Amino acid sequence: MRPATFWRTALTLMALLLVSFTSSAQVTLPPESRCTSKDLELVDAFLDVSACQACEPGDVITAPLLLSIANKTGSTRTSFAFWGTS
Repeated sequence: MRPATFWRTALTLMALLLVSFTSSAQVTLPPESRCTSKDLELVDAFLDVSACQACEPGDVITAPLLLSIANKTGSTRTSFAFWGTS
């Protein structure tokens, strides 16, 4: 096999492997009752937005959501899931 043919074949196989092992995001969220650990407690939640904002009815306003969460059991978690709907 010539070197050019070898590299072309190797790159094609590599591209096929990358394409075939892609993942997709979770679309259906689990029900709230599924959280069984109960070790995290929401302490505070608020939107970081100034009190005086000029807007018209129907305007979309975006603002950061700030959360305070207490770990009631001292467990060592690497992450937690948070989702919401509008």
